[in-house]
Amino acid sequence: MSTKYVHVTAAILISLTIFSSCDFRSKATKSNKFCETAHLEFVAKDYKNALVDYRMAASIDTTNGLAFEGKGSAEYQLDVDDSALRDEMTALRLNPDLKKVRNWIATIKSDMQDYRGAIQYFNKSLEVGNNLVKDYEGRGEAYYYLNDYDRAMKDETKAIQLDSATEEGYYWRARIKTGLGDYKGAIDDHLKSIAIGAKKGLDYEGLSLDENYLGDKTKALEYISMAITSDTSLKTAYAYRARIRQDMEDYKGSIDDYTLSIKKRKNNSMDYEGRAVSEYYLKDYTNALNDINIAVKDTALKKAQEWKELIEKDMHNRG
Repeated sequence: MSTKYVHVTAAILISLTIFSSCDFRSKATKSNKFCETAHLEFVAKDYKNALVDYRMAASIDTTNGLAFEGKGSAEYQLDVDDSALRDEMTALRLNPDLKKVRNWIATIKSDMQDYRGAIQYFNKSLEVGNNLVKDYEGRGEAYYYLNDYDRAMKDETKAIQLDSATEEGYYWRARIKTGLGDYKGAIDDHLKSIAIGAKKGLDYEGLSLDENYLGDKTKALEYISMAITSDTSLKTAYAYRARIRQDMEDYKGSIDDYTLSIKKRKNNSMDYEGRAVSEYYLKDYTNALNDINIAVKDTALKKAQEWKELIEKDMHNRG
């Protein structure tokens, strides 16, 4: 081999190495630029555009853990939990040093009702120690759904001790107290949560539930109406107000709310049963029978068949 050929070959190899290195740095830079833009969009709650840019970042550099973490967080906000979990797990594999990723995995698992899996990752996130308040809040919520109220109470109280301005901590501790039958204590925590933050719709709904348990139907009705005004996205609020009005013998108001709830909850059979009961008390047997016939198709509603027989009996007696 000639000296000239060796030099030319070496030059080509060096050139290819430099080009590859520059290309790699260029890919990482481009990917990170998209991440920066996506982060700003995410903070502004523009999750759709954030997802578009995080996807671009991940496609440019498939080793960018931050891009996959961001992509997963945006998908979570858009209720695409399966994809979100896959992307967060990918982010953790690519970059175990990402501090928020374990909390994201835990939060998504909790949203998917995998509460034991969520607790596992909240524990891992607590070990990293990036955001103890969020981890204690999230783990407490998971324990709550597993009916482990003692551990749930300890975690939410710990979150409150770490940050007295945590609305999530007060909200979930209130829910736990309701589960334990401490309705007055739950009311205190709901009021603290309302004073702090934006979870007012759910807090007013919780206050209504607690006042109802304490027997104050008037306050319960007032609070559930405030919940509906504060947050029109609440799915169960109309049905709950319908039941309160039914208990207060406001059957027309109850029927109106059950009708709204049927639209809100996409033909929930419990709403048809409830509306049928109010129609029955108003002696509107025809509509009551129509609604109860829909409700009895749901075999989980144990009293629906009893109501059907009662309605049919009174219709027959009326002649």
